Amino acid sequence: MKLRNIILILIGFIVGIAYIIIANSIKTTETIWLFARAYGLIAIFLLFILVLIGEFRLLGFNKLFKVHCLIGILTLYVVFLHFISAVFDKFKWGKNLRFIDYLGFNFSDKWMVFMSLGAIAGYLIILLSITSSRNNIKKLSFRNWKKIHYLSYAVLLFVFLHSIILGTDIKTSSLRVFFFPLVFFVFFTQVGFLGIRLAKKNLLDRKEMILSIFLVILLAIGIAFFANHERITKEKINSINIEKEKLAYDVGAINNNNQNLINQINYIQKSISQISNQSDSFSRQIAEKKSAAEIPPITTNEDETIANSIVYDDYEYGEEDD
Repeated sequence: MKLRNIILILIGFIVGIAYIIIANSIKTTETIWLFARAYGLIAIFLLFILVLIGEFRLLGFNKLFKVHCLIGILTLYVVFLHFISAVFDKFKWGKNLRFIDYLGFNFSDKWMVFMSLGAIAGYLIILLSITSSRNNIKKLSFRNWKKIHYLSYAVLLFVFLHSIILGTDIKTSSLRVFFFPLVFFVFFTQVGFLGIRLAKKNLLDRKEMILSIFLVILLAIGIAFFANHERITKEKINSINIEKEKLAYDVGAINNNNQNLINQINYIQKSISQISNQSDSFSRQIAEKKSAAEIPPITTNEDETIANSIVYDDYEYGEEDD
């Protein structure tokens, strides 16, 4: 093994240990979640560059392959940092997950399936990185190495699905306007290069190959634009549906308030009617008691004397007439 590779491995080991200590100290903060997202995005585009360089070599462009191994090691490091960040994250993703859930063996639901695809992609990246050195290519023979590196397309597919379904910056953050179409462009560019590789025997010269690459890039841009347009349309429809649901909820709340108000008015009217009935009943009772309490007129002694005197006078007057 070359001294350069040994130094890179040692640096990577030291950086890994240091980052584990740092991740443990910030595991409950938003910072660890941001680190996990950043390393995931960096890993996607390093993987894209890595596979792109391999494609260009197989298509006859060999000069860029000198940095293939270094980019493979760097990609492996970044994937490792993404994994460590996700495992230590107790702020967002990792609150309810165990360490074993990150190892790629949990397919209990939709989210864990796509989490596991990311882990499997990580294992394949390790395999591809290990076999990317010149010594290992010689040991394996170029034909066997080529067969192993067809797994890079499986890695791209798994990473694409993992990022599209679970990636915060691709799905929900304000950065999705940039990253969503870019991830689609990356994936479908690689698919197009695979098609060029399969059709390589039918391409007559390098000009046709370059033209094919140019057409693949244009096609990938078109697919990315269409996918982003569909995403925006879907978000608008979802936003409209949410507004409709809010409006329906508000209308329902207003109707409930109106019904409550009507019920209160009916209750008040009923109470007023009851009070009126009670008032009438009290009025009748008062009238009855007042009627029962009236006393007939009483004749005084003086009145009786006057009355007797008048009778007596009448009697005497009658006798004198006789």
